[in-house]
Amino acid sequence: MKKLHKIKFSLVGKFLKNEITEDRTYFALTILTGLLAGIVTVSFEYLIHTITDYIGTNKAFTPKAFLWGGVLIFISGWLTTRKFPTTGGSGVPGVKLALAVYHGNIPLKNTIAKYVTTVLSLSSGISLGKEGPVVTISSGIGSSLGRFFHLSKKRVKALVAVGSASGIAAAFNTTISAVVFTMEEVVGDLNTKAMGSIIISSVVAAVTGQILMGDRFLFDKLNYKLNDPKELLFYLLIGVVAAVVRQLWMKTTLFLRKTCRHVLKSHRLSLIMISFLIVGGMSQIDPSVLGGGHSSLEM
Repeated sequence: MKKLHKIKFSLVGKFLKNEITEDRTYFALTILTGLLAGIVTVSFEYLIHTITDYIGTNKAFTPKAFLWGGVLIFISGWLTTRKFPTTGGSGVPGVKLALAVYHGNIPLKNTIAKYVTTVLSLSSGISLGKEGPVVTISSGIGSSLGRFFHLSKKRVKALVAVGSASGIAAAFNTTISAVVFTMEEVVGDLNTKAMGSIIISSVVAAVTGQILMGDRFLFDKLNYKLNDPKELLFYLLIGVVAAVVRQLWMKTTLFLRKTCRHVLKSHRLSLIMISFLIVGGMSQIDPSVLGGGHSSLEM
């Protein structure tokens, strides 16, 4: 089986060298990555929405929600802690590590595992967002395509960035934000030569998402008007406060994670289940603690 696999890859590599230039292949894969990222992201959101609606983990928890949500988060936690440790966390640091150390190599099995564990965990209603997983899964798609078609390491790394932007664009219908986020946070270079490909894939992914799910924007009802230039001072203040709160949140999160790991040691799954129970209990007071918080912003 392994020999057949190697022969297949070898034939694909020879075909590309003899029939198509790498530049043309890379351009085609840029579009294909955007298309696949859009489809996968839509399926990702559809599954989560369907499951949360069915078991009731998108509102104040009932016994049914506690039961089925607990089952989902337990399976996800078990897969993450026992079988696929690389699927833990948001996944964005892993993508950056793959670009910096492993030449953009993100194994396909890790991408599939991230998709499954994320759908399970987010469907449980726990307070997690989809931004990081979407970036990780879409980056994995770009990496897998680049390696399958035997592109150079440079092109594979570029397709990882292409995939990252595609996922964000498809998930939030924000093409420009997807490009900026990828170049600044994932690639770390605003002058990257892959900018053209990143923009193209983002547009393809956003259009794909619109075709499959229709027009939807996180702030579609925003009707802003500047009545007085002094308002800008308040926006400046909001930015400063947000930066301080972000730092406090991150430091608190890292401290709690370190403390819990020290106390529970190797019992990471126990920490996941305790967190789920706490969030479920808090939903009785305020259901907006569930999920990624986007529903609260839309209100």
